[in-house]
Amino acid sequence: SFAEIEEESQASQNAALSVLNHLVNLYNDKTKDLEKKKGLNDDEEDATLQQSDAEDESSEKPLIELLHSNVRRVVNFLETSAPAVELETSYDKKFVPLGHLRLRLVELIFNLLKLNNPSILHALAETEAFAKIARLMVDYPWNNFLQLKAISIFEEVFESED
Repeated sequence: SFAEIEEESQASQNAALSVLNHLVNLYNDKTKDLEKKKGLNDDEEDATLQQSDAEDESSEKPLIELLHSNVRRVVNFLETSAPAVELETSYDKKFVPLGHLRLRLVELIFNLLKLNNPSILHALAETEAFAKIARLMVDYPWNNFLQLKAISIFEEVFESED
């Protein structure tokens, strides 16, 4: 979704990010369901469950590796500029909107945090993701969607056990 080509439109990037966010959410839901099944199964089914877990882990590894290897690119996209459109407010002030792309990137970072995968969490910690999100909050204090996503991100960080 983060093509090197400059000609790619914002709409296609937004669509790709939307799909990626959905895939990460599905992966996270599947992981939670497997953990619930582990807790409900008795000892007789443990051998079968462990075998299926090993198969699931091998098929999921490429997704985690792909996400891990692109964390820095995702975070760097937060600095992309919004469309150069200045909007006027009702009180005669002009502002540049945040843009859907950066909002979806913030959502993706939140979804990556929810995965609670050590390699992804470490990669996020090595970037300036949280500082960039905090800077966006200061630059766009009127953007409620950004504020809510940022609050969710920081709550997830503070409430995590790691």
